[in-house]
Amino acid sequence: MTEAPAVFRVLLVDDCYDDRRLARAGVMMASSALNIAVHVAEASDGAAALKAAKSRVPDLVLLDINMPRMNGLEVLSAVRADPLLEGVPVVVISTSQADFDIEAAYRGGVNAYLVKPMDFELYRAAVDRAVQFFMHAERSRKES
Repeated sequence: MTEAPAVFRVLLVDDCYDDRRLARAGVMMASSALNIAVHVAEASDGAAALKAAKSRVPDLVLLDINMPRMNGLEVLSAVRADPLLEGVPVVVISTSQADFDIEAAYRGGVNAYLVKPMDFELYRAAVDRAVQFFMHAERSRKES
């Protein structure tokens, strides 16, 4: 039996500082609820996200779609095309409710798509639930 990683690594990718702060709070809630140590790295654009992911492969990527330099769908495509990163779960968290964006994300291989709630508590709780799901999945995968 293989032990679960000592630290669950999350990469938050969003050009909005406040949204990264809210997502970080949700990640920390999940970490606390499951008693799992977490390391959160942040990137404010797609190019920086890919650089961060390649330097230290995350266990989960939380990804905004609308960003400068390289949007989230382009980041998702690059992640799925990279043998080092292709298996990393990616959750899009976006204000976009457009069918085009949601369908493009799923065609691109996203694991989940969440529309950002406008309410602070709802946003934090949505991230908490998503992160807990992937923490459980990683723990189960490592224990089998």
